[in-house]
Amino acid sequence: MTFENNRVLSFSENLAWHEREGFVIADVSQVHFRSWFTEQLIAIDSSSKERTRILVDYSSLDRFRIASIIDSLNRTPLNKNLDVDFLYSLANFTPPSKNTSRIEFLAR
Repeated sequence: MTFENNRVLSFSENLAWHEREGFVIADVSQVHFRSWFTEQLIAIDSSSKERTRILVDYSSLDRFRIASIIDSLNRTPLNKNLDVDFLYSLANFTPPSKNTSRIEFLAR
């Protein structure tokens, strides 16, 4: 999954590697993220005959997406038990940008 903003540092190289390795990359906007993630859960549940394991790497996710994932996992009626692991990968320190970014999404 990619984001529509902050495509910096090694974004292009990482994207190219994942595409070469056969990963399916979804470019999902903030506004559509929750519904997209819920659709993915339902698709996994209906296509699998075995227990499903999901790994969520939240290293680069913002609070909205993390909350959406947890909320979808709790609220989506699934037929199977899920094993969900959350992973955080530490990165090398990068000083903050001198440019401030604008708010991309505001919820009420």
